[in-house]
Amino acid sequence: MLNRPLKAVLSYFIMSFNTQKSERKKKIILATLCISSLLYYLNYLTKYEFVAQPQEGSYNDLLQSLDQNREYSVILMAGQSNMTGEAKTSKLDESMKTLPSNVMLFDFSSRPDLIKRTHLFGPELSLARHLGVVYPNKNFVLIKYALGGASMFNWNSNYNFELAKLSKYPTFGNMYRNYISIINKITENRTVNYEALLWMQGESDAKTKLQADQYYELFSDFIFSLRRDLNTPDLKVVLGHISPPVRFEFKNIVQRAQIKISTQLENIYVVPTADLSKKMMSYILMQ
Repeated sequence: MLNRPLKAVLSYFIMSFNTQKSERKKKIILATLCISSLLYYLNYLTKYEFVAQPQEGSYNDLLQSLDQNREYSVILMAGQSNMTGEAKTSKLDESMKTLPSNVMLFDFSSRPDLIKRTHLFGPELSLARHLGVVYPNKNFVLIKYALGGASMFNWNSNYNFELAKLSKYPTFGNMYRNYISIINKITENRTVNYEALLWMQGESDAKTKLQADQYYELFSDFIFSLRRDLNTPDLKVVLGHISPPVRFEFKNIVQRAQIKISTQLENIYVVPTADLSKKMMSYILMQ
């Protein structure tokens, strides 16, 4: 997270602190260090009001391999930690690390700076294997963007930085706009059909009543905005019904909101998860 100049400054202060004998000088150094850290954090926080951009080289090779003369079925995957996935790729057999030849994955999960990760995986692997077997003659592109702890204040399609600051992770920035930017970059000048959005999110919003009470409106607006911006008014949305631990005090409000959305909007499908433990869900993803 820290840039090189800041690292150099911090290193200097730490070395000075350890070598100076004067208590007064130590206090001055410590105060300067605190002020520098605060200024850096404020600058970092402000930066994430804007759209993060995928790092050069993080996906360009994969992007160039997309054939502009071929039609692709696009499946979107988004949400928070349960969509991100925390299973280690090192635990996989070598055969499971390779995607089917007709499936391409763009994964920008777990980091707000959109740097591609390679050491963890989530539901995309089992999905890719299934698509390769059931639809061997179709070409798929999976576009995944999820950050652990993200709330609808972060995913708000009408992004409000003041609301985002009430979430635990305001530095995630405008996640909706980030995702649209990613999708547009990948699909630009290519023939694509948006098949569905797979959504696993809502646990973070179950922590406070303020967030839970706004879930229905914010997620409904999110779906409307996504369908509009992708020019796919009938886009299917498959969402996992949240099932967080008891300490998530307002989970019932979010759960009811998810069910209500599925009954009031077209092509919304809720997958029950109440009878699945975390270990069971991890097992299912591995199959």
